[in-house]
Amino acid sequence: MHIYTPPISPGQTYSQGYWHAVIASILYMIGAVSLMINMLGYFLGKYPQHFELDDSQRTLIIQTMLFFFWLAAGAGIFSRICGFTYADALYFCDVTILTIGFGDFAPPNDAGRGFVFPYTVIGIIFLGLMINSIRKFASAMSKDKVIKAHALHQRARTLGRTVT
Repeated sequence: MHIYTPPISPGQTYSQGYWHAVIASILYMIGAVSLMINMLGYFLGKYPQHFELDDSQRTLIIQTMLFFFWLAAGAGIFSRICGFTYADALYFCDVTILTIGFGDFAPPNDAGRGFVFPYTVIGIIFLGLMINSIRKFASAMSKDKVIKAHALHQRARTLGRTVT
């Protein structure tokens, strides 16, 4: 941001949205690093080979991956069709699918404008399915179910250690 349009002192400063973007970037980096550490632990054999995922967890993982692939593919197409940089096209796709629509980027040609509608509709459907899966996952993680699952796991572990 400071390269394209830096604020001119003393009358201008970075907005709240800018600082929220900085915080979000830091949190994404922390999340990515923790996922990489977990993946390294998996490759080193620190985790079991089989995860016990239920259907809602698998669905959420698949839908999240599809949503991000949809964003990435759309950014590639819009950068090619509209002449945006990939980062600007990714920003445009994100703002469009989330139905924010700032209006600072718009497709300059007929091919770009023709691709916006089907891309947005399918993207909003992906987003809605993903939000529904998050809701299902959160409701499945209620306190009673977590305690019951922990007790069953402890029971199975104890039974596995007993000698008959």
